[in-house]
Amino acid sequence: MRSPSRRKPKVSGRRATSRAVLAVAVLAGPGTPGSAPAQDEGPVVVTQDADLVPLRLENIRVALELLGIYQEDERTLVNGTKTVNRDTLLRGILEIRSEGFIGHPNLVELDLLGRFQLEDRDIDNESNVARVRNPEDIYEFDGSALILRESTTPLELYARRTETMIDREFGETLDATTEQYGAILRVRSDFAPSTFQYYHRIQDQTGNIGQDFHVVQDTFEMFTQLNLEDAQRFTWTYSYDNVDESGNLRLPNSFERHDGLAVHILPFGETLRSNLRSSVTLYSQTGLFPVDRVRVDERLRIRPTQRMEYRADYTFETQNRPIADQELMQGGAGFRHRLFDSLTTDFFAGASQLRQTDSGFESTLYSGDLSFDYEKLVPGGVLSATILGSLSRQEDTDSSAPIPVSDQSETFDPSLTVTLNRRNVIDQSVIVTDATGFIIYTEGIDYTVESFGDRTEIRRVLGGNIAPNETVLVDYLIGPEPANTTDTGVFAISGRYSIQEGPLNGLSVYGRYGRQNQDRESDSPLLGAADDVETVVYGVEYDTGYLNLIAEWRSRDSTLSPQDTTRFEARFYEPIGRGGGLTFSTFYQEVDRPDDNIISETFTFSGRWTQRFSSRLTTNLLFQWRRDRDNRTLDTDGFETEFDVRWNYRQTSVYGTIRWRTLDTVINDTDFVTLKAGVRREF
Repeated sequence: MRSPSRRKPKVSGRRATSRAVLAVAVLAGPGTPGSAPAQDEGPVVVTQDADLVPLRLENIRVALELLGIYQEDERTLVNGTKTVNRDTLLRGILEIRSEGFIGHPNLVELDLLGRFQLEDRDIDNESNVARVRNPEDIYEFDGSALILRESTTPLELYARRTETMIDREFGETLDATTEQYGAILRVRSDFAPSTFQYYHRIQDQTGNIGQDFHVVQDTFEMFTQLNLEDAQRFTWTYSYDNVDESGNLRLPNSFERHDGLAVHILPFGETLRSNLRSSVTLYSQTGLFPVDRVRVDERLRIRPTQRMEYRADYTFETQNRPIADQELMQGGAGFRHRLFDSLTTDFFAGASQLRQTDSGFESTLYSGDLSFDYEKLVPGGVLSATILGSLSRQEDTDSSAPIPVSDQSETFDPSLTVTLNRRNVIDQSVIVTDATGFIIYTEGIDYTVESFGDRTEIRRVLGGNIAPNETVLVDYLIGPEPANTTDTGVFAISGRYSIQEGPLNGLSVYGRYGRQNQDRESDSPLLGAADDVETVVYGVEYDTGYLNLIAEWRSRDSTLSPQDTTRFEARFYEPIGRGGGLTFSTFYQEVDRPDDNIISETFTFSGRWTQRFSSRLTTNLLFQWRRDRDNRTLDTDGFETEFDVRWNYRQTSVYGTIRWRTLDTVINDTDFVTLKAGVRREF
């Protein structure tokens, strides 16, 4: 079995040698500071008579660094089986930085960094029954050459290679290596400013317990803006990606992606307050999840006065996927009126139609919304209130094939949950990616999916690859239903009173009430039930700037899935001395779903202490404790703490880090310990 030692991208001996020789030649070339007379004049054109030098390096800095890292990962399964992985690393580093130029600063301007490392590594890996001693040379660099910087078409060439550690919440630390080579061409023009970029990127992530992830990516990007007459603007953005992903940390995938967006903005009217925004989006992706998409949007805004705005929107989208081809048309119109600074009225009415061209399914929606937002200074503070009413009718024909939903943006809340408020979602169809759509997360390792009739919950797994509060994209399928008509009416009212004077300054009380009445009709007895919902929320918040407290209670009486939620939050910050501060935060939430017989609790407590004792000594201490309880025995306990210290004396720095993370679940218990210490001397 292959040892999960931290392997670097394979580079032939000739290529590796040539890169090292090139880096040394550039950093230690024949040019020396002061080898050419200083240019006191402004930028010159290289075709003019000027003193040119082959190579000039300035502000050369050299640093030596010695770094030691020890990592220990221990995993204990429910049957008592224990595996321990140890990794000891000793690394010597030589770093050289410099700026300079070739010929003239306006010809080729250089910004160079070279880091050469000799590493000795001892890996004792019980997970894969392997013990590896892996001495090797490691190099990092970050170099750029800006050609003709003062011209109308400056060109930047760059090459970068870095090695870092990725600390995952309550999880194993991963080694990450990134190489990127590229070029950026900028066109300076009053009429058509543009940017063109190409880069080749290689990313590798590896861990001690057999986890790895590899990405090879080629990307071309361009942006052009045409500044037309009468303040008109036309922009065109296009990107092409060729990506190959492999490894067991995430789902392997190879794909090409084209993404283009053209936008035209036409201002008109008095002082050009009104405008028409037209856009066309072209998107195509191959691989595991192929899709072709064309979208046209028209957005009209007419502002006859500062307080009145009329709007009209239209969208047409066609989408082709292996499972279904569909078309979407939607449009509507409305207005927004501001009465002084206190009352804002919003109205919008529209219709949409979704069609699947293969199955013949159609869904037509008619809707209208009216809202009033009121805010007023009252004795002692500010009073704000909102009243909202909406009516909608949705007419669906019989659907014989699932309906795809793609790129729905969601953000995980402190309770690790994202909720899809759709009925009849097919659990097995849920796909979660990062916000760019590149990284595909893995169900069971990064997230779990659970359906509750009127909604589906996606829960982030602690110790996985999804970061806290991360925004993700979700694709899923809605299962077939018989032909039906659904009428929905919504009424909601909310209010908040914030005290801004006296001893209770910073105290706010708020409440919300909402009601949804729904009626569903069909000739088939297989149609899902309507969902009548009544929601009551009330709470209190106290905010002084240094202290923030929130207590909230929510009752959701629903035909399909009622639940009661209690939430408490607290955040505290206290500055300590000069350049120091103490921060604490806690979060508690209890959710009771009586119909599903589920009670879940989430409790977190975290703190950070940052202190700068002097210009020489700084420290940083942080910790986080998390407990999740569920009456279905889905219990999790996580704790992590980290202490950093750095001491600087003139050109010498001494630093150290202690990091400990533990995660206990019903499947296994894991402990991750990292010790790091180093000394750095600059010359």
